[in-house]
Amino acid sequence: MGGLQSVLILATGFGLAMASPARAQDDPAMAALAVFKTHCARCHQEDQLVERKKPAGGFGYILNLEAVARNPEYIQAGNPSASQVYTRITNGSMPKDMDFATVFGPSGDETKAIAAWIDSLSEAASSAVASRSFIDDETIVRTMADDLETLSDFDRPRVRYFTLTHLHNSGDTDEELEIYRQALAKLLNSLSTESGIVVPEPIDEAKTIFRADITDLGWDEALWKTIEAANPYFVDYDTPLMQFLQTETYSTVPFVRADWFAFAASQPPLYYDILDLPDSKAKLETKLGIDVQRNQASLKIARAGFQQSGVSRNNRMIERHSLSTGAFWESFDFSGNKERQSFFLFPLGPQQAFRAFSDEFGFVHDGGEIIFSLPNGLQGYYLTDDKGARLDTGPTKIVQDPSRRDQAVTNGISCMSCHDQGMQMKEDQVRDYALAHLAFPKEVRDIIEEIFPTKEEMTELMQEDRARFVGALEAAGVDPTLKLAGEEIVSALFLRFERDLTMLQAAAELGLDAESFRERLNMGSAETFALKQRLEFNLVPRDQFVELFAGLVNEITDNHATDLRDKQVALAAEATKKPASTKRFDLALYPNETEFRVGSALTFSVKAEVDCFLTLINVDERKRTTVLFPNKFNQNNKISAGRTYTVPGAEIGGFAFKFQDPGKETVIGKCNASRNEMRGIEHDFDQSAFTSFGSYDEYVSRALAPRRQIIVTEASGDQDADRTTDPDPHVDIIAEQGVVLDVKP
Repeated sequence: MGGLQSVLILATGFGLAMASPARAQDDPAMAALAVFKTHCARCHQEDQLVERKKPAGGFGYILNLEAVARNPEYIQAGNPSASQVYTRITNGSMPKDMDFATVFGPSGDETKAIAAWIDSLSEAASSAVASRSFIDDETIVRTMADDLETLSDFDRPRVRYFTLTHLHNSGDTDEELEIYRQALAKLLNSLSTESGIVVPEPIDEAKTIFRADITDLGWDEALWKTIEAANPYFVDYDTPLMQFLQTETYSTVPFVRADWFAFAASQPPLYYDILDLPDSKAKLETKLGIDVQRNQASLKIARAGFQQSGVSRNNRMIERHSLSTGAFWESFDFSGNKERQSFFLFPLGPQQAFRAFSDEFGFVHDGGEIIFSLPNGLQGYYLTDDKGARLDTGPTKIVQDPSRRDQAVTNGISCMSCHDQGMQMKEDQVRDYALAHLAFPKEVRDIIEEIFPTKEEMTELMQEDRARFVGALEAAGVDPTLKLAGEEIVSALFLRFERDLTMLQAAAELGLDAESFRERLNMGSAETFALKQRLEFNLVPRDQFVELFAGLVNEITDNHATDLRDKQVALAAEATKKPASTKRFDLALYPNETEFRVGSALTFSVKAEVDCFLTLINVDERKRTTVLFPNKFNQNNKISAGRTYTVPGAEIGGFAFKFQDPGKETVIGKCNASRNEMRGIEHDFDQSAFTSFGSYDEYVSRALAPRRQIIVTEASGDQDADRTTDPDPHVDIIAEQGVVLDVKP
């Protein structure tokens, strides 16, 4: 390791000059709240949404600063560059609805106000955790074994357990835990093929462990083995009590985590397996005992069409059939609104229906959603293409789910989220238009009058189906109006599982408190030490932690874990996995040292999810900024996806980092997947080996300025103002991560 010794300059004391919004110096929270209200509430505040029915990304409480600050996925106290609320604004991906003329993102001063508020926050132990007794894995197993012992020999093989205990241990609030309990009840009944309602029975005082008889859901041992085979979290506790559970239930995995189950069972392929959904619409109709084409030909259907839908990007038509268990609803969705995609011009599709009239007046749709009543009154869901083949997800050009990270409508979970109280109440826009349109022959208008009920008649049908659904929820002990910050409750539990993990949350998933987990990681291998370092400073993405889980259990606990997932299936899924979000990819950045002292050397580990160009920036307490890398001695800043680099190190070397003064240092990593430069930074290595400039906040303002100028310029030109969710070519794809270091003398 040779070359330049780059000194991390540090100033004692703390000061932050705030230009606007007003009074930011006096109250950072007030200033941040004003920015969030102006730029974010229309998508992320439940009672202030604009042109949407539910919050984007499942995040609907941006104006509740206490709740936002408590969620580590959004805010890392004292560290804006590790906080998504800040970094997704500075990288240009938020607000998502920015357009060429009317909607701008926050200015540099407004962004500065958000950073000041995050800087003003301090780490605090969760009051919920502090007030609760930790429930360890031994207690969980003993509680289930004691409960099982109270049951008859006949009942024991039919029993399985679902746990929320790790969420209790990791600090989720009492309100959240109650929502998750009801979400479990709703989910289980949404996966039932029986007519009865199942109410999961809590068996512990904290109500974190629930018993259910799987035969009451229509499940059997073979189906449970399918669920077992999807589980990455199986821990075989080598105790007589665990063996008792396994023996008496005839199950290797007698209990599963409720949040994982919500994530896995509410989407394909497990959703199909549990409800035994076939691979085509025709087979589904046969299974449900319905003849759609005969009903259409005999006009025994009820239709409504409308231009605005909660998920469809274009017009949508819905069609109702009577079913022995209630109703069968099918939607006809379109990738556009022109020619045969307009049911106002062609109201009698699809073209195989209504005999000869469909040839001339039939629409051509591109896919659809099916909602059918389950025997217990809840609903099953199914997505199809234009030919009736089953789809796992709907094409985003046709339908979108704003609560999902990839925006894709996913069979099962997206439908549950949207239809939280059953059928959406919609007013038909086709009947009155078509009956008054004399260009349609009388025979066509007669058909339309028959199959498009009056608004009052359609409302009555929808209310009937909605009442059936709501009644089933209430019978399961579920409050039909209950939501978590605007998000439907099963979706809330699903999203809870998707969250990136903190040290406390990762520890709870291994049945450990945070301090014990930290100590064991310290004593483990280089890999566990690296995980500890990352968790000390950042979060670990859920998908990465899932892959690490079994190995962690086996290395740092006395238990044995096995990832039961079929590896070939997992590899096939990975091969077809979509690329990282156009605005988000994971960047790991953490120091390799545990103590930071004046004069000591500093190295970082860096790993990116995609190929990108890395920039490391140092910001001292007075916001003075130095670009550590690239520099005069090493200007090649491209790093490859999936590789861990040491900076400075063998590959990225030629310089060294050392601390000069004690105090607080922030090191920010930015990795640009779009270009080899970072907007707002210009290097001149002939003049200076390391690029330095003034305030970091001023740099952020410079980086944001080009986007705003481009929007203004194009708004005044002849650009098409019809924006989509496609990537904005003027916004780079950047991942950002920051670490805050406390340097001792």
